[in-house]
Amino acid sequence: MTTLTLRLTIGTAADQLKAAFLGVPGTQLSPTDAAALSGFDSQTCRVLLDWLEDARFLRRTPDGLYTRQEADAPTDEDTLTAVRVGRGSSADNER
Repeated sequence: MTTLTLRLTIGTAADQLKAAFLGVPGTQLSPTDAAALSGFDSQTCRVLLDWLEDARFLRRTPDGLYTRQEADAPTDEDTLTAVRVGRGSSADNER
């Protein structure tokens, strides 16, 4: 598997997990529930959830559940795009 293929596969996986949160407003999932829903193994799912949290698409509640970032909270679409395609920070995209 090439690096580009791996990056696109990770991006597709992140998009699939993201869709679970877009489908039903207010969705809150534990890592275990997200893995069961998405079909990913628990380790892969946790990495994807953390990436989506780093991209500010998701946030973690005090009890460890993942939920979408509120609509009025700042988001970083450049970071989410970078995560989706496996690139670095948004500054890397400007080169």
